[in-house]
Amino acid sequence: MMARLLVYVKVLRRRDGHVFLEPRNLAYTAIDGDGAVVLSKVESVMRRI
Repeated sequence: MMARLLVYVKVLRRRDGHVFLEPRNLAYTAIDGDGAVVLSKVESVMRRI
């Protein structure tokens, strides 16, 4: 059995001198990104193969 990796796409935004990671899914809230480290960047999303 393979473990499933959960990935959540966030958008990096700057507001009022602070950084926020805002989710694309509105069911989640923004994360304070002032101390965050970006590990990877999404270049494109494939919906179907």
